[in-house]
Amino acid sequence: MTHDEFFKSIRSSTPAGLYLFEGEEEHIKRSALSQLEAALPLGAFADMNKTLLKDPDADRLIAAAETLPFMSEKRLVVVRESGMLSGKARDYDEADSAERLKAYLPTLPSTTTLVFYVRGAADKRKKLYQTLKKAGEIVTFDRLDQRQLQSYIAKTMRKAGLAVTADACDQLIYSVGDDLSTVLTETEKLIAYCDGRESVTADDIRAVCSARTEYRVFELAQTVLQGRSVQAFSMLRAMLVDGEQPLMLLSLLNRQCRQVYDTKLYLDSGLSQAAVAGKIGIPPFAVRQMIPLTRTYSAEELADMIRYCTEVEFEVKSGQLTEDGAMEQAMLHILNMKGSAA
Repeated sequence: MTHDEFFKSIRSSTPAGLYLFEGEEEHIKRSALSQLEAALPLGAFADMNKTLLKDPDADRLIAAAETLPFMSEKRLVVVRESGMLSGKARDYDEADSAERLKAYLPTLPSTTTLVFYVRGAADKRKKLYQTLKKAGEIVTFDRLDQRQLQSYIAKTMRKAGLAVTADACDQLIYSVGDDLSTVLTETEKLIAYCDGRESVTADDIRAVCSARTEYRVFELAQTVLQGRSVQAFSMLRAMLVDGEQPLMLLSLLNRQCRQVYDTKLYLDSGLSQAAVAGKIGIPPFAVRQMIPLTRTYSAEELADMIRYCTEVEFEVKSGQLTEDGAMEQAMLHILNMKGSAA
């Protein structure tokens, strides 16, 4: 089941006795465990009715599950880092433990709720995974899509009395990445920065959020293609001081030039901005920022940028050119092209 289905199920009915929590979205996974705990009747001595096990063998796990709750209806047993679900079991025979749990888990006492909590995705090839698939509920916490992340940001902003546009949400996600914990951390920083204001702007995001490398190169490429050489080289120096590798930056610059090229071709073919964003795999606000560049450069000029960046990359990787200065060389080529000063 999805995380939404899980939350709905524990609100509307008694929680199941056996769960596997797995998937890439760790923030919601942690929230789900907290909400499951809150939904269980653990009684006045709740701390005594919770057990956390780290990669236990079958004996330790069964002993914990068989322990009766203390003055309550339920006890909660959480198993983390189980080698029977991901990685490799430590200090015990994985095959033997998995086989014993295959026989035991369908008979789990009604007084125990058992949760296998996996960081990241579980290994579906493991025997215990197949057992849990039959005997329990598998809750998969996939990374949120763009619309779900927008909703989280907007909801958090509204609680703080701030308005935020869909474009600003997209820019924040594109800037810091799609990990929900990171997005919410950066959202809280924005709320503090914009205290006393009514809304959040793109400039606020640039000012306060910790942008990932891909987004910093996106802004660098925009600056280069706009012909703003002083600002572009200042941005590059800042990234190199921060430890970014020139060859990686060159590869990302090449990708940004290709995205502008693809945007131009798709728009010329009659596709909408939303359709172009879907084709290229970038948010609509990024397409809108690229549109002026598609009017500044011809398709041939953009293709030449891509070719030149690719050639410089090849020369560095083949040892014909040193990595130092390669990014600057590619930037100068673009800046010196017809139309770059427009």
